[in-house]
Amino acid sequence: MGTLAIKNKLAFYLVIDNAIQVDFVVGGLSSFLLIESTNSFVPVARLKFTDLTGLVLDNYDKLYTGDLVYNLGHAGDSGKNGVKQYNHYIFTQKPTELFTPVSTSSVAFDITTWAELGPTLTYGDHVRSFGEVSAADAITALCTEEGIATRMIEPGSDKQFYIQGQWTNAQFIRYLATKAVSKENGQRGYLYFTDREGKLTFASPKYVYEQNKASAVKLAFASNPKYYAEHKDTTVLSWAFESNAQLFFSSTSYGRVFKYFDPSEYKYDEVLKTAANEVSAFSITTFALLNTKFGDYSLSEPLGRKIVDEVTLNTRSMSSLFDLTVLINYNDDVRLGSVVNFQMHLEKGISSASSRMVLDVISADWVVCKIAHRVDAESKEYFMKLSLTRSGIGQKAAQNLMK
Repeated sequence: MGTLAIKNKLAFYLVIDNAIQVDFVVGGLSSFLLIESTNSFVPVARLKFTDLTGLVLDNYDKLYTGDLVYNLGHAGDSGKNGVKQYNHYIFTQKPTELFTPVSTSSVAFDITTWAELGPTLTYGDHVRSFGEVSAADAITALCTEEGIATRMIEPGSDKQFYIQGQWTNAQFIRYLATKAVSKENGQRGYLYFTDREGKLTFASPKYVYEQNKASAVKLAFASNPKYYAEHKDTTVLSWAFESNAQLFFSSTSYGRVFKYFDPSEYKYDEVLKTAANEVSAFSITTFALLNTKFGDYSLSEPLGRKIVDEVTLNTRSMSSLFDLTVLINYNDDVRLGSVVNFQMHLEKGISSASSRMVLDVISADWVVCKIAHRVDAESKEYFMKLSLTRSGIGQKAAQNLMK
């Protein structure tokens, strides 16, 4: 592929079954969204485009059964430097318009894909046995046998005989996450997800944070055009807070039943929590969600009274009472589990009191729990929408979220 003569040198094309190359920088793209999340085993993408050349329709049999290769990124002078390749399989595909406004011979397609690791995790039952090992050791052995690349596996203190008895790899990994116990802090309930590079993370939230905080990604809020021109990859384009309080407690008087693990009795107990009582009892600086996907929480006794310190729900993998979403230009340093912190770069004349207030809200170590990759169909610019979480508002260090 030759040099792309466009302003930001975005390279975005897909290869279908090693036979068809469709260039979306030239045209035909309607929308593209690729999502990677700590709440999903593998990244999933949705692509809508118009087949301007007829290549796709002429090779429809390959589209139906083949795999796809996304080549996406900011190209260098050669047209390929800096481009990342993502291998996906077609999950669903269909022509949406047999005749489009572009041409009576062009066809519009709507395709959903998932990362090539998807079938490895979800197709086929396996029978394996592992000696008296930790869940982390079992994961390591499984990944070696299946050829699964790993990003991070946290050592565990648990030890037992594990058997994968006619389970898919996804089912077995999910089971191992319930058994895993952190060697460092005794925390139960591991995260498990793969990122856009197909690398698996199997670790507790605190371990993910601790491993990534030294290489935290620096992003900036800026109202200075000159600063943005020189720091396009690290400047926040837009941002918003999301309140998750309604996810936690029922708005009815019946409340919600939570399960928690009692380590002293080594069993799960239940307790009923109602919104009216709990909202007044909780402090947003000490109450935070954790991901384990198993609906348990632990109790602690700050200030001499028991309150819920860590809560886990099935709805999200990592979340707190308030999450922050930011839109940035593509930044290859930002990954699932990355630690992010913020700076302020304002023009003269901006109220220092206002900037201090904003800094108090955003100052913290935030953790990336979801990335939505978007390519703007008109401008062909590549954006990343980040969902970030931490344990409270106005705290300069991640606390309860990562305990």
